[in-house]
Amino acid sequence: MNKIGLFFLISILCVVFTVSFPALSLAEEEVRSNTEVSQSISKDSTTYKILVGLTVLSLIIVAIAMRSMIFSLFAYLFMISSFIWTIYSAIPLFNKKPFDSADLVSVGAGIILIIISFVLLRFVNGTHSFGSSMKADQELPSSKNELDTLLKRAKLAFMTVKKELSQGKLDKTGAFTSDELFEQLNINLDGMKAENYLIVYDDLRVKKCTVKKKAVENHFNNLYIEIVAFGTRYKTNLETKKIIEGSEVTGEFSEIYCLSRKAGCKAATRGLIEGYCPRCGNPIKGNRSANCSKCKNELRTGEFDAVLTNITYP
Repeated sequence: MNKIGLFFLISILCVVFTVSFPALSLAEEEVRSNTEVSQSISKDSTTYKILVGLTVLSLIIVAIAMRSMIFSLFAYLFMISSFIWTIYSAIPLFNKKPFDSADLVSVGAGIILIIISFVLLRFVNGTHSFGSSMKADQELPSSKNELDTLLKRAKLAFMTVKKELSQGKLDKTGAFTSDELFEQLNINLDGMKAENYLIVYDDLRVKKCTVKKKAVENHFNNLYIEIVAFGTRYKTNLETKKIIEGSEVTGEFSEIYCLSRKAGCKAATRGLIEGYCPRCGNPIKGNRSANCSKCKNELRTGEFDAVLTNITYP
């Protein structure tokens, strides 16, 4: 059984326990009123069996706890069920009916279940308070195929950025970078041109691409990819194109690229990084405008494709 089916089964069990408990308790109360039985909870009593069942259910939930939308929804359902359990168990107090030890244990179990549900919610949401927005890993790339696609595209983005910086332009780079990053790269490039040089990357090759971190930040799913590359870097005179003496360095270096996209956006196999509109496939090479000229889709919102939003240098 897959994880989704398992969560669905547990949710059904929780609902069945919550719905069936009132009827079972009424039947047990009727039996107690017609016969003289002990007020303590025996191992054969319905209440005891239900408490054991919910305890096992709680242990199963903790054992399979994971950051996913399905589990988060189930955690809320579990909390609601715990409140229903506790309120129903406390009804005899409000109706001024005899409150025996079985009812007391039932209320105590309900309170414990409520505490467990709050702990689960805190674990799922990654926050300290109830009601805050969910940070669920289900919105982050999880499948191997999806990650492989993003790693390959990050490698292409890296090579494109380095090639264009070496040429002193950002034509293709502008199509897949955020406004903030594009402005930062432009400032760096203008600073080099002002000093009459460019940094050139020669014989560049990527040795390794690995995922460093996955995070939900500012309502965007961010994937931080470390790119380890090997090549020769040197400065060239902007006018003569000659290598500036003493600037040549050969070796390995690494950079971390952050690809950002909105929740629900699937990893495109061909899009902004390749120079195409991710929605209609229209070529957008050299297009720094906000919209696709064909389908009028907003290109760099992260809704249809990942956008390069940050480059850091470890």
